[in-house]
Amino acid sequence: MPAGGAGPATAGVQGGAGAGPIPAADAAAANEAEVAAARERVEAMEALSREHVDQLAVAGREFEAKMKTASTPEERRALQLEFQQTQRAKQEEFKRRMAELNGR
Repeated sequence: MPAGGAGPATAGVQGGAGAGPIPAADAAAANEAEVAAARERVEAMEALSREHVDQLAVAGREFEAKMKTASTPEERRALQLEFQQTQRAKQEEFKRRMAELNGR
């Protein structure tokens, strides 16, 4: 066995701050857990992204319907401003939730 105790059972993987070698099975299990957690984060982010796109599509259709019924330029402009503000708020919320999922 080489110096430092890194024989076949530990595969030379070192633990954190003076912990010594980690057995290969423990390292593999830790890696599998990290991969599973990353996969879950990606799936949650993809679901959030789909939800966001769907919300934007619904908001766009509602905006178009309101614009068709607007009778004055002032009313149309007010609807445009409201739509823009709503879209910005939705985008900020989306960014915040994505960052939260990403652990930031």
